[in-house]
Amino acid sequence: MMATWPIETHPKVSHFEEWLSPKIFGAALGASILLVFLGVVFGAKTFYFRDYGLFGYPLAAYHRESFWRAEIPLWNPLNDCGIPFLAQWNTLVCYPLTVIYLFLPLPWSLGLYCLFHFWLAGVGMYFLAFRWTGNRFSASVAGVTFVFNGLTLNCLMWPNNIAALGWMPWVINSVEAAWETGGRRIVVAAVLGAMQVLTGGPEVITSTWGILLALWLVRLWKQKPLFLNRVKRPLLVVLFIAAVCAVQLLPFLDLLRHSQRNTAYASSESAMPAWGWANLLIPVFHCYRTSAGVFLQPGQSWTSSYYVGIGTLILAGLAVMRVKHRRVRLLACLAAFALVLALGDSGPLYPVLRRVLPLIGVMNFPIKFVIPVTFIVPLLAAFAIDEISSPAKGGRESPVSRQLTGIGVSLLALGGIILWLSYFHSVEEGEFPAVWRNALGRLVVVALTLYFVRAISKRPASGRRELSGLSLLFLLWLDACTHMPWQNPTVPPDVYQADLQPARKLDPLPKAGETRAMVSLVAIQKFNLTVLGDPVAACLGTRMGLSHNCNLLENIPKVDGFYSLYLREEREVRRRLYLTTNSILERMADYLGVSQITAKGTFFDWTPRTTFLPLITAGQKPVFADNTATLTALMDSDFDPERILYLPLETKPFAAGAAQTRAVAYNRKFSSHEVRFSVNAQLPAVVSVAQSCYHWWNAYVDGRSVPLLRANYAFQAVVVPAGTHEVKLVYNDLSFLIGTIISVISLAALAAASLAIRPL
Repeated sequence: MMATWPIETHPKVSHFEEWLSPKIFGAALGASILLVFLGVVFGAKTFYFRDYGLFGYPLAAYHRESFWRAEIPLWNPLNDCGIPFLAQWNTLVCYPLTVIYLFLPLPWSLGLYCLFHFWLAGVGMYFLAFRWTGNRFSASVAGVTFVFNGLTLNCLMWPNNIAALGWMPWVINSVEAAWETGGRRIVVAAVLGAMQVLTGGPEVITSTWGILLALWLVRLWKQKPLFLNRVKRPLLVVLFIAAVCAVQLLPFLDLLRHSQRNTAYASSESAMPAWGWANLLIPVFHCYRTSAGVFLQPGQSWTSSYYVGIGTLILAGLAVMRVKHRRVRLLACLAAFALVLALGDSGPLYPVLRRVLPLIGVMNFPIKFVIPVTFIVPLLAAFAIDEISSPAKGGRESPVSRQLTGIGVSLLALGGIILWLSYFHSVEEGEFPAVWRNALGRLVVVALTLYFVRAISKRPASGRRELSGLSLLFLLWLDACTHMPWQNPTVPPDVYQADLQPARKLDPLPKAGETRAMVSLVAIQKFNLTVLGDPVAACLGTRMGLSHNCNLLENIPKVDGFYSLYLREEREVRRRLYLTTNSILERMADYLGVSQITAKGTFFDWTPRTTFLPLITAGQKPVFADNTATLTALMDSDFDPERILYLPLETKPFAAGAAQTRAVAYNRKFSSHEVRFSVNAQLPAVVSVAQSCYHWWNAYVDGRSVPLLRANYAFQAVVVPAGTHEVKLVYNDLSFLIGTIISVISLAALAAASLAIRPL
């Protein structure tokens, strides 16, 4: 369908590019991915590095386990004393293509899922560039360089981000077609846009719609007589996307409102360094090499590379110099704007943007502004290829050679400056030899790129032209694959499947609803700062130490976790818990049911604790206090969770009759979304459940709805009368229910509209 959309700039396909059909390109791209990731495709290897093994894979495994229990994972009781799961958005629960790893065996299927979206991104970029240029060779260059660049390769560690990137060109292509012609293309755009939104990659989604907004404003300005259609059609697309995705967006927005993120959250952490633009030319400049062999920039570890390819940069520069088209000028301005924003507070624009748009404070890591850059540069390269390979615009008399020479000399001069800085101002010992070798490789790429581009522009005989074009494509691919040591190291899949309990020997073994493990602050810091050189040891070590979300693979509950959003109150208690170094920590750990803690001086060994309390306690004295007083009291040496329970002042009417009394909770039954237990109390009593309090939890005593109170600042409590009673806590996410209804109705409306509208 995409290939039939109208061509805007060059409606005629030349004989030179005609053989590069979508099928051939798709097959060739798939073959190149197979060549690079052969072990992952056939299941002999799997990804593990950084967030893939610590975040993406554990979440996928937990999602899959919930799916086969016939359970929608709305709540995760295993991390952060309980935390919303589906509402996190990047957990991909509502994304349809997770069927790849839900039905196929892990860990093979998750790698396949990531590589499929990697391929999807390239094919989508091919169609978008072809629609804009009408040149299949240009489209092929754009498709290859969009997926084979440092940032996209890095994003293979995030199943949500690589999926969002996979849909990015499809969304821009379809939404543009929708506002141009309307009809069924509005339905297509809404469906593709919804697919991207459901991936849970907010920065990629924001970049997608930022580019679309800029394109739409320019189009609107140029075609004022069609103002109504130009406004109505994209508005319909956006409304349909929001409605279809309500099942995910409503829970996410609700969690965001109760999370730690607000307009003051953003910082310049993980911004592009002041010298960061130099890494677009020499990727390893001023970088340090981890023990895993991957290079990272000091102070910025979100991406190991954002190198778009020096050959692609040459073509993009040529497009800016030669192509007199408003879309090229707009894209170049957007890329430059994003590069400056990526500098964070060290640049002139990011602080201003935060003041003008306070909502940006909810985001983090300014380096993420390189996302639109890595999308735009391949498109600019496509425009350059179209310009020089078109018979009407190429030729020996054109100034292509002079412009290429100017670009080449400029790059050599900049490369010389970078080498000088590396030699005299290295950030670590031994940097210069790595930079010199890296620069030499890029110099070869520059020389060959200039040669092939000049050869194509001179319109040689047909066979030589095809050879030059294929050679240029191969060179651009090879440059991305070799621009630095491999960013996606792999391990045998057994590292995710081995049972580690015999080696870990946890006794007692923490279980959901009973006790928790607690990774010490020292161990957390070591896991964050240390990357083991042996990949198998690194993977097994993080699992042994329950680092980040690895506890999900073991089904072991623990105090902390690794997520984008945390419940505000629970995070504050946990922050104070980890920052406290005296005996007060022991009392809070007792309340949270910590039965195992990382042994001192180790990563992976554990020390049992004997003073922990059950997660359900009853009969404490209720003390009413405001939030500040409660937090202070929890850290006080007199705090005794067996005798005292702090409740907010506003809950006093609900617990006025409760008193310290003898009370016992028994018959405890925990599941992901329900807690059941019996209570026997001599007097009206407060029962505490050491699980994060969130407003979608509902409490029932003997089947009658009662208020669920917030206890000890962040946890749950319920008041029971004297005597024996049955208590039930149930997680009912009303935002998910409403969102599901809206999404189903919207999908039905889209289906009806698709049938009712005549094909164009």
